[in-house]
Amino acid sequence: MIYRYILEPLPDAEFEKKRSKVAHCPCGKSNKDGKFAPYVGFEDRGHCHSCGVTFQAAHMCPECHQPNSFSRYIDTENADAYLADVVGKCLACTYHHTPKEYLVTGEQEQASPVKPKPKPIPAPARNITPAASYVPTDVFKGSLQAYQANHFTGFLQHLFGPDLTALLIARYFIGTSKHWPGATVFYQIDSEGGIRSGKIMLYHADTGKRVKDPVKGAGFVTWLHSALKLKDYQLSQCFFGEHLLKTEPRKPVGIVESEKTAIIASAYLPEFVWLATGGKGMLKEQKCHVLKGREVVLYPDLNAHEEWSRLASELSSVTSFTVSELLNSKAGEAERIAGLDLADYLIALNAEGIKPETKAQQQEEEPEFYHCTFEELTAILGHERAARKAEHYQQLSDRFQACKTYVLHTSNLLTTYRQSLNN
Repeated sequence: MIYRYILEPLPDAEFEKKRSKVAHCPCGKSNKDGKFAPYVGFEDRGHCHSCGVTFQAAHMCPECHQPNSFSRYIDTENADAYLADVVGKCLACTYHHTPKEYLVTGEQEQASPVKPKPKPIPAPARNITPAASYVPTDVFKGSLQAYQANHFTGFLQHLFGPDLTALLIARYFIGTSKHWPGATVFYQIDSEGGIRSGKIMLYHADTGKRVKDPVKGAGFVTWLHSALKLKDYQLSQCFFGEHLLKTEPRKPVGIVESEKTAIIASAYLPEFVWLATGGKGMLKEQKCHVLKGREVVLYPDLNAHEEWSRLASELSSVTSFTVSELLNSKAGEAERIAGLDLADYLIALNAEGIKPETKAQQQEEEPEFYHCTFEELTAILGHERAARKAEHYQQLSDRFQACKTYVLHTSNLLTTYRQSLNN
């Protein structure tokens, strides 16, 4: 079948060998450094290694206004003339206005000849979900330090000691912010590794409780993109800890309200993957699709038990949710009024020398070996298994290299293993 209306052809993915023939990148930057690589036969399409954008199409998207990302439909029976400016598909966002939709709505305009790039005009009213924005990588990496000034990680160290705290920091990519002295950044990283957002919060270093404004009574909390004044940032939240779902695919999932609770629960109950919604009312269906096929247990704060029980039933089409009765069955009236959460319960139990019974206690866990030398590990496991274990730890160290305090970086095992490779 030959279609009358087709998207204008895109360039082949072949770059010019001589980059200097194009003076400027479509983003406006000079190409004297040769960082813009144009496609063969095009001066305004290619990949810019400076701004990190690939310019594939000839036009600006009428929805997201990304230049050189919008491919318009042409009429093959009318000398390849364009349809209206808004009829086409964006390669950068979800916008796609088809000829069929255009013709049905009756928005027929005189087809325009293939000429200059159009000025962006408003798109027709459509139910389009805007593309999510992401935290800049340099901002993210720059926050993974200064833990000596971070009140929350100081509290974790008081609870668990430096080694386990370093593992928790690396697992959840806990950041430090200068927005308030001692503030923490909790990043929402999706299952594909995209950094959707960073929530800045301030805690007391001694108690681990949130610091509240004495005048307003509210906690110190803001979004990273708001603090940095990132323009046109499209916040699209996911679960805190969502990135762990792919790395630990066989574990059941525990979901709590706060980021603090998820981190602390992961230390006490490591047989679960711990996620946080970020708030009582943030258990949303759109977030839960990443949980499909997983065993999920909800641990609501005491003041949210009824609401989350209702949501568990409403979301049953996504996956099977179980609502834990742990807190609800043990809490007194004062604890209910205070809104006790799982972290409060686990910390209190540990202070009394009691730990909740878990599957991990019923099964023998594989010991960790990073405190011993490679020679000692070889004596225990044999050279081949010891080398595999050391390589596994090396991969973890490489993965979390941005976390300067991660215990594996300077562990006895990796230090002596590297020495053995050099001998």
